Order: sequence, then C-alpha cells, then structure tokens
Amino acid sequence: MQTWKQITARMKPGRLIKDGAYRVESTDDKGISIIRVATGSKVRITRKAIEKADARLATGVLIPLRSISYTVAVETLIVLALGKGIIRTTDKAGVACYAKGEG
Repeated sequence: MQTWKQITARMKPGRLIKDGAYRVESTDDKGISIIRVATGSKVRITRKAIEKADARLATGVLIPLRSISYTVAVETLIVLALGKGIIRTTDKAGVACYAKGEG
C-alpha cells in the first residue's frame, strides 16, 4: 500500500489530468479536490475512498469497473491518484476490472 504522502505527491495543485479535463485544486489530510475544467464544477475525493481502493487492490483482488465508485469521474480520478501501478484487465468471465500491476 501507498502512503497518503506518496498519493498526494502525484496530485499536486494545478496539475491537469485526463487530457486537461480535470485540474487538481487542492490536497489535504482529508482528500483531494478536483475541478472539471470545462464546467468549473468541483469534485471532492475523500482520503478514505482512495485508501480503501488502494487496500483492496493491494490484496491482489480484481475490482470490477464501477465498483470503486459508480461515478465514472470519481473512479477514474481515484485510479489516477493511485498511480501507474493500477492496470485495467478482465477477469475469467470477461468483466473489465482494475488490478494491481507492476510499478
């Protein structure tokens, strides 16, 4: 698992992510605030949600898409916050999932 310091180091305020669709507004001990550039709307991703996803992935389980969050933007941003070690794959039934990969 990663430390909160490692996660927030990747999500520095002002950073543009997802081809400039989102901008990191701020990080603190409770979470990360993101702004949708096109609309100016804010999304708050809690530290608890990010750490919960990280802990699940660290056990080696596959997490089906939309199981981290039903909101695509929130789930995508959590995966990005966790870094390049998270990959998309499929399980034996062909369901798209996230998994802990190399990196």
